[in-house]
Amino acid sequence: MPTEDHLSSDRNIRRTKRFNADRPRACLRTKTAERHGRATLRTLAAFPAFTYPTLLRHGQTIDVSWFNARGLPDAFFEVENTTDMKNSLLKFVELQDFRTGFHIVADGARRAEYRQRLGLAAFAPLRERVRFWDYAALATLHDKELEARAVEGSSSAG
Repeated sequence: MPTEDHLSSDRNIRRTKRFNADRPRACLRTKTAERHGRATLRTLAAFPAFTYPTLLRHGQTIDVSWFNARGLPDAFFEVENTTDMKNSLLKFVELQDFRTGFHIVADGARRAEYRQRLGLAAFAPLRERVRFWDYAALATLHDKELEARAVEGSSSAG
C-alpha cells in the first residue's frame, strides 16, 4: 500500500502542470488510483492507446503520465518510496523511443541510489533524459504553481 508521501506526490505531480487545452493532461495508473482513491485526480478517462500493445502495457504501469492534446506522452513519473528504482528505469527504457520526459520522484536521501542505478550500462540511453525530483522540490514546485494560479485568477478578475 502506498504511503502518504507516495499519495501526496502523485497528487502534487498531477496538479503541478496547468491543465489548459494546450497543456498536458494526466493519467494515473488506473488500478492503483482506484484502489487508493486517486481516480478523481485523473484528467483522462482512459489511458491513451498511443503505441503498440506491448509498449502500452509498460506505460500503463507508470504511476503518473502526462499526455499532450494529441494523446501522445509528454512525461512519465515514477514515485519511489521503498522499491528498487531499477524497475522504474526499466519501464523508461521500454518507452525511450518516445519524445518524453522521465522522472523519478523519491526522498532526497535516495539521490545517491538514483545516480548509482542510472550509472548502470543498461540505462546509458536514459542518462540525459531522466530527472530526479525529491519530495521537497516537488512540494515547492507545486506551491509555486498554486501561487501562479492565484495571481492569474486575481489579475483576470480585475
